[in-house]
Amino acid sequence: MLKLFLDPGTEGYLRSLTREFSDSTNAVRVELNRFANQDMIISRMEKNLKIYRANEEHPYFFDIRDLVRRYMQWDKLVENIDLERVKNIFVIEEKSTQQFYRYVIETVDGQNCEKTVAGSLQVLLKERREINRMLHSNKPFIQVWNNRAWHAPVFVESECSK
Repeated sequence: MLKLFLDPGTEGYLRSLTREFSDSTNAVRVELNRFANQDMIISRMEKNLKIYRANEEHPYFFDIRDLVRRYMQWDKLVENIDLERVKNIFVIEEKSTQQFYRYVIETVDGQNCEKTVAGSLQVLLKERREINRMLHSNKPFIQVWNNRAWHAPVFVESECSK
């Protein structure tokens, strides 16, 4: 459940998580139930949907969040981008390189490029049209961060070629 612990404000419901992870509904339900039984995630009903999120009151919440962030090299990413200017961050599975995943950052200013951050972290800057195309061809394609008050996303070093 990297998605729920990387950004604690992130929420999801069974079918949305199933789509993102490209897994069976039953497999995702079993994992959600395991986390819920340990009080690591909490849920609430919204109409007919059961919405899940990380339980920030769990005694090990900060340990789990920090472990997930280290695994995902979140700090390296955050040090090299201005999160206030990013709309969405996704993770895609990467099988063709030594990396297990790549970050995809949604841009609104037409940036479409690849960047290596901190020597090893692969980051793709993409506009919404390209992300929509990638949604259909890359599974899992997981949204891990959303800035509800976004501006145009750019790297701190605003050029992709640097």
